[in-house]
Amino acid sequence: MGLVIEAGAIWTFIKAADLLFGRRTQGGLIGATALRVIAIAYSIMMMAGIIMGGVGHSLIGRIVAVVGGLCVISGLLAVARHRAAVKSIEVERQFKA
Repeated sequence: MGLVIEAGAIWTFIKAADLLFGRRTQGGLIGATALRVIAIAYSIMMMAGIIMGGVGHSLIGRIVAVVGGLCVISGLLAVARHRAAVKSIEVERQFKA
């Protein structure tokens, strides 16, 4: 578990350095594949939280958490889909030139 946390911290440090020094990245700061991985990891954490953390919380609170989590996941997947489409258009333009 510590290795996963450390890898995430290093990745976050690299992205923060990219922002700090103004390095331009194609397709946004985070790529489409990374956004999909984040969405999958978030959905797993959300399901585990709902299953294990339901005791003592109101039904309305759990419903709000589920709806919010689904909005975050669908937003991540939509941005990933858009970035993949933009990247494929850029690749096609490269080959035509």
